[in-house]
Amino acid sequence: MKSSFVFSLTAGLTLMAAQLPSQNVRPMLSPVPFWQETANPSDVADGVYYDLPHMEYVASYKGAGGDTGPTVLRFGSHRFTEPDITSGVTATSDGFLYTYTVSNDVSARQPIRAISLTVDPGSPTRVAHPSWSGKQHPSIKTGLSPSASIDWTPATADQAIAPGGSGAGFTVESTSSPGFVTVTFKGDSQSPEYDESAAATLPDPIRQQLSRVFANSSDLKTTLTIGPRFPRGASQAEVARNFLSGIQVLIRRGKLDAASPFTQSAVGVLSLQAGAGDAAVLSAADFPFAQAKPGLETTIANALKANLNQ
Repeated sequence: MKSSFVFSLTAGLTLMAAQLPSQNVRPMLSPVPFWQETANPSDVADGVYYDLPHMEYVASYKGAGGDTGPTVLRFGSHRFTEPDITSGVTATSDGFLYTYTVSNDVSARQPIRAISLTVDPGSPTRVAHPSWSGKQHPSIKTGLSPSASIDWTPATADQAIAPGGSGAGFTVESTSSPGFVTVTFKGDSQSPEYDESAAATLPDPIRQQLSRVFANSSDLKTTLTIGPRFPRGASQAEVARNFLSGIQVLIRRGKLDAASPFTQSAVGVLSLQAGAGDAAVLSAADFPFAQAKPGLETTIANALKANLNQ
């Protein structure tokens, strides 16, 4: 298949949000003020706070008219995992097989109890793991592109990925070809969970604040991996923007070496195509697949090759 990786480098970076799901490129410790213990709880303004030592969000509010003492409720945070994910992709007779191994660094303060992968919604998938339950959820809106999510949860609490542990065997079979997708990790909190029943008891301003907190990815750990991203017939320009954006994100996060021969050559080739306007001037033979080092570089190279060989 002839490659048509033609695109504007500047446009590719500008459209990163459209090509990749939203990313936490800047660490965010707390989206709300920090909780400070006080001798007089009534001095605390109504609102939502973050108690860092206890890894909890605190909702504090007074009764009607302020005549009663404050109500203080606590809900667990889920961002104290330290995850890493390795992925592999192989072509099958009718699509691709994606495999994942997830680890949780020994420095983590929480086990990993849920994993969510954002994927292309337009093609059938089959999700599997020896002991975790996996399923695909319907299409959602992410950036400018629709997407679906594949969620894995352990059958029992003791199967969560503990600090210092790892879990293999996460697999997805899909007709969608590989690209960069978002993967999100949820920690196992021992504190009360914020859910619909808890929300029903809260004043509207407090409920709205908490809803924003738990809808925001700052409560979770998020990174990029290779997964089912493109339906059959996706334009090579769209594929190119996704890969260039993903490479740039991983360079900034220290996951890829900007000075490595593969990274430099790949970005250079894509930049060359950017200067070619609408003309398709390069083929798969022009990409530096052989320069990829084992690990992440090889995974990216194989994913690019899979798109070019369709």
